[in-house]
Amino acid sequence: MPDPQLLFSASSYDANALSLVTALASAAILVLGSAILMRGRGVAASMCFFLVTLFAAGWLAADAATFAARSSDVALIWARATFAFGAIIVAATYQFAVEYVGRRRAHRIITIPLWLVSIAIALVSLFSNQFIPSVFKYAWGYYGHGRARGGLVVLGFAVAYGASMYLLWRAYRATDGKTKERTGALLLAFILGSLAMFDYVPSVGVDLQPVGFVAALAFTVVAATALWRFELADITPEYAAGQILDTMKGAVIVADMHGTIRVVNRAAEGMLGYRASELLGSHIRKILYRDQNLTTGQLLHSLGVLEHAMVWRASDGSTIDVLAASSFLRSADGDPVGAVYVASDYTERKRAEEALRESEQRYRALFEMNPLPMWVYDLQTLRFTAVNQAAVRHYGYTREEFLKLTLADVRPHEDVPLMLAALGSLEARRGPHHYRHKKKDGTVFDVEVTSFEFVSASRRARLAIAQDITERMRAEDALRASEERFRGLFETAHDLVYTHDLDGRITSMNAAAERILGYSRDELIGMPIQQLVAPEQLDYGLDQMRKKLRGESESTFYELEVVAKDGHRVPLELSSRLVSRDGQPAGVQGIGRDMTDRKANEARYRVLFERNLAGVYRTTTEGRILDCNEACARIFGFSSREDFLGAAATDFYNDRSERERLVQQLRIHGSLSNSEVRLRRRDGSTVWVLENISLLNNEILEGTIIDITDRKHAQEQMEYQAYHDSLTGLPNRLLFRDRITVALAHAKRSGRVSAVMFLDLDQFKLVNDTLGHTVGDRLLQAIGSRLVHCIRAEDTVARMGGDEFTILLSDLIDRRGAVNVATKVLEAVRHPVQVDQHELYVTTSIGIAIFPDDGSDAETLLKNADRAMYRAKELGRDNYQYATPAHSGIGDSRLALERSLHHAIDREEFEVHYQPMVEIASGRVVGAEALVRWRHPEHGLMQPEEFIPIAEETQLIVPLGAWVLRTACAQMKAWHDVGHAWLRVAVNLSPRQFQHEQLTTTVEGILTDTGFPPTFLDLEITESTAMQNAELSLSILKRLKEMGIHISIDDFGTGYSSLSYLKRFPIDTVKIDQDFVRDLTADDAAIISAVISMARALNLRVIAEGVETEEQLAFLRREQCAEMQGFLFSQPLSAVEFEKTLRREVQTAPLGPRLHPFV
Repeated sequence: MPDPQLLFSASSYDANALSLVTALASAAILVLGSAILMRGRGVAASMCFFLVTLFAAGWLAADAATFAARSSDVALIWARATFAFGAIIVAATYQFAVEYVGRRRAHRIITIPLWLVSIAIALVSLFSNQFIPSVFKYAWGYYGHGRARGGLVVLGFAVAYGASMYLLWRAYRATDGKTKERTGALLLAFILGSLAMFDYVPSVGVDLQPVGFVAALAFTVVAATALWRFELADITPEYAAGQILDTMKGAVIVADMHGTIRVVNRAAEGMLGYRASELLGSHIRKILYRDQNLTTGQLLHSLGVLEHAMVWRASDGSTIDVLAASSFLRSADGDPVGAVYVASDYTERKRAEEALRESEQRYRALFEMNPLPMWVYDLQTLRFTAVNQAAVRHYGYTREEFLKLTLADVRPHEDVPLMLAALGSLEARRGPHHYRHKKKDGTVFDVEVTSFEFVSASRRARLAIAQDITERMRAEDALRASEERFRGLFETAHDLVYTHDLDGRITSMNAAAERILGYSRDELIGMPIQQLVAPEQLDYGLDQMRKKLRGESESTFYELEVVAKDGHRVPLELSSRLVSRDGQPAGVQGIGRDMTDRKANEARYRVLFERNLAGVYRTTTEGRILDCNEACARIFGFSSREDFLGAAATDFYNDRSERERLVQQLRIHGSLSNSEVRLRRRDGSTVWVLENISLLNNEILEGTIIDITDRKHAQEQMEYQAYHDSLTGLPNRLLFRDRITVALAHAKRSGRVSAVMFLDLDQFKLVNDTLGHTVGDRLLQAIGSRLVHCIRAEDTVARMGGDEFTILLSDLIDRRGAVNVATKVLEAVRHPVQVDQHELYVTTSIGIAIFPDDGSDAETLLKNADRAMYRAKELGRDNYQYATPAHSGIGDSRLALERSLHHAIDREEFEVHYQPMVEIASGRVVGAEALVRWRHPEHGLMQPEEFIPIAEETQLIVPLGAWVLRTACAQMKAWHDVGHAWLRVAVNLSPRQFQHEQLTTTVEGILTDTGFPPTFLDLEITESTAMQNAELSLSILKRLKEMGIHISIDDFGTGYSSLSYLKRFPIDTVKIDQDFVRDLTADDAAIISAVISMARALNLRVIAEGVETEEQLAFLRREQCAEMQGFLFSQPLSAVEFEKTLRREVQTAPLGPRLHPFV
């Protein structure tokens, strides 16, 4: 290191042009920086700019000394000083940029380390050779020789300098006016200053004269000008106030105490669309509505400043929602001289807030209604912050319990450490991953969880969606087990099993194939299967495979000969099917059975049997079939004798005892000739044969049979056609009259009644005339089928001719049974009939004649029913009428009854009676069915069947049904309040009421008004009502079920419902129709048992209606029916009578009231 005196000795330097220019630039930069420092009055940005110019001046001064040095030692000292000053310049420029944009606090974490690093580099460069070990000698003077690591440092300085420019660029984009101009000028200065980095080039040995002093001087001049130019104004309070007023984003309007506008800023002009000159001097009401103007009292009560929402009027007449702060403008004495309005337009913000609320509600709904469990948990605490209803339901916790848990609480204990370890490496969005979760009851199950991270309330959170895959994993395990079983069967099968691809190349063969074909498995795999097929049968085999590929058949069954390895032929019985993957054909799988032995046996017996037209057979006395010909197999419905030989002779008899009697007769007589025997085919159909059979000494039966089924059917068809309608297959007029005679004789003996219904289709002639007789015939067939489904097995439906049908109802207790059937018939016929592309709508008019009231013989009953039917047509069609108007309650007075019905609710003429529902096991009354009665001023107490059809037709059934429901709920609530809290009430919904669009709203309103708990309400609908529109019914029932209401299917078994739909319906109870219970035939008993069993399997409650005898009760108790209703216990009672009975029974039965049979 040279003597320090040499550094400051003039003899050590020889000035040149470059050194002089550089020194002058250094002095100019220092002067400009000092001027800005004095001008800035202590402003931090001005002080930082002075630091930049100070270090820039030092850098250029050291450069000038380096250029003028006479010796390399002196030059080396100044070259290192140059590098040191350059290092500190970077920190100073970044500090200046941070101070200028006002982000000192935010960038403190960068500026402090940058200063420390820059100073450290400067010191290292001054006192070591780590960055500048030597100097270069150029024609224009000495220059420092930089190391490679020095280049990395310079690159780092360039990055820091670029960050300073980025801060200025962001500030330039975020500002406007003069501030934007000043910032743009400073950004230009920084760009010019960046050119000084080219001075690094000579340090790597490139002879390029340094011009950094130009870039540094340009930076200083442009920056100083910008700082000086925009700071000239004298910042007085008045100046600042004016500037603030003009630059405020909020609108400012000042009005005097008379309401005259005195001051308007630019923001107010832009907001309202007026020029300031248009507003100044105008009254404030030009922009304010009268109700928006403030009073002095309002401002005084707000302590001088009132913040509120207002509506201003723009120049085009539109309204603007603003948030305004209003205050007094006071004089020096403190007296109000005007009002100041400072407002901001929040129309868009208001809309955004409303949109945000709607978005939040929408996503909240999606979250809550998602069928999969969802939750949100805090990533730091792992505590749940939100869960949806599906998670609550699936995991068994209440929502409150869930929100007290952490993620670890729903994981098995042994899985928690792995979970905690994995949380640290979770990506922002994580696809489905398999985990094990734990429910509240301890059940561990498999789930797939999809989650993603987000920030909520400045905390990291995660939303997760879980899907229970327990069943899927069980299915996969079962599939693996099934594959293992299949592999075992594949390998041990006695028959040849193979697969091949679509090109015919064998992909698998089992051990049996090796034995049958003589090839090893390795030889077979990959071999074209055509190579194994006999040449003359190759086309046939390929055709079978092409049929599968064309989709003509998924599987085929055929015989084929293959050629073994040794050349001998093997007949195979092949069964093959097409194998698909992802819906596309992938290959063929097949099984081949070696038929060599069977073919040999067939050849021996073929001549014996194949020419015999009669069936020939040999069996043992026990029924084992020893032999037969093809004709015999065909007679019994078998495609081949081989299949027939696998059956037993006893299988073809309708009763095993018939076979035993035949064998006994043969033991007695030895043989039987020309016996007509009724047997059954393989598919269960009947076959008549003419049989000749002999019993041989060795207990072998030999015989021949001839199929005479066609002859027998011809005889039966002739008998059938004499008594049945050829179009519909229903009984005709002749058979119907015979059955009426039998039914009347039985009714006379039993003391019961019978009913004859005469039906005529409305609008049928229109169908025939417009669409033709073929469509009309199809319509008659469909209607006939529906009528059969409306009656019991012992009743009769007949076609009298044309579009007229008759129904015979036998063994009825009273006329109510006829009303029930008539209602079902009307409802069944109303449903549209699909004939080809036509959807046909017809109705029917029904006349009803009751034995013995309306006649004692068939002719009279038919005549009176016919007359009643025409009266039904006169009264508007699509209804039923009795032959005796006095009994029907409708007849000629139907219109008067309809008029009375319109006012019956207002006149409070309706009553609700209650028929007890009794628990069979305990005899306890558990509820009541609400039944409406009409106490007519003239006709007295009327039953529902006398006025409900009119209410349905006139649509009065909807308000009437709502009245019954409200009355029943209010009454039952009163009984609950006095101590009968276990009682529930069942209320019938008519078809029209059930399908009414306001049903659920009405029910919910009644429950709210009466305070009756929905869990004690049963709403009853019939099967037919539920199935009129199954999808609509399903949605209605689900909404009712969500309220907590119980759903019952009334008259179960009498409709035409689909069990697949009933299983989907949210049903709680089925009520067995009283027609099944009342007669209790063997068929009825079987139906009841089946309904109870089905209901028990579906976890449904069963109630039997119409229980009238102890025998019926005993049967229902044996079948474990839950509850019942009927006259055996009580007829429907008025509310007063029902309450008296409840009080009486409570006194004698502490466990709950029990009703004794009603007398």
